[in-house]
Amino acid sequence: MASADVCDDPIVDPAAIGVRAGNFDAVRSACLRSEVEARVDSRALIDTPGFHGTLGGDLQLTARFREGLGVEWGVTVQVVDYTFAQTAVVTASDATYGPFSLHGAVGRRYKERAYVAAYLHTEVPFTRSILDSTLWGTQVAGLVTYDAHRRVALHGRVGGLFWFGSSEAGATSRGAGVISVDAAVRTVRWMDAFAGLELQSGWYGVGLDHLATRIGAHWRIRGDWRVEVAGLVPLAGTERTTAAITVAVQHDR
Repeated sequence: MASADVCDDPIVDPAAIGVRAGNFDAVRSACLRSEVEARVDSRALIDTPGFHGTLGGDLQLTARFREGLGVEWGVTVQVVDYTFAQTAVVTASDATYGPFSLHGAVGRRYKERAYVAAYLHTEVPFTRSILDSTLWGTQVAGLVTYDAHRRVALHGRVGGLFWFGSSEAGATSRGAGVISVDAAVRTVRWMDAFAGLELQSGWYGVGLDHLATRIGAHWRIRGDWRVEVAGLVPLAGTERTTAAITVAVQHDR
């Protein structure tokens, strides 16, 4: 990379994009950060011919704080979540808020060219506007960021996803294992482009949930301000999400 340490400049990080509601399954690097961000996510589930499915988008605000001894902690608030759904006979839309999420990481430098970290992201129950149900999602993951070349950084993740929902109609739970690899390439001094693959299994039962590709860019616009743009598209599996897109504005602290 252009800097001496692979974690020196946050534009090396892949965009935090996932497919699950609340974005608790999003990828990240092993680098610990102090930053604030505003992120807009959108997602689509489309059945053709004709438009039958759902479109949705949300606005999230996040703050992350890097402490001493290799510790990071943070909070995320989903300010609004809008969903539009259409079938052959019904069209409906809904706007909600929540959840409130807590996340943290413990990491350290491994030898000279890599960082490793353990990561936890969990929603706080009863922080959604839907008061007649309880929803909770969590990601637990091991992360590695490796300085493969002065212009190339690799990000790896192995983790588990857990979800629980309950209402008057009953309770259900889901779980999945996820493996992902992303490569960030320094194109010019102020921008990294990245591409990655994500493999997930277990969310819809036995079998492949998705093999998805993730592409995007992360660049510094001025001083401590940065922008991320990325998209994720499932290539194979039973995944119901057709595509996901994220745009974020961030500020280093």
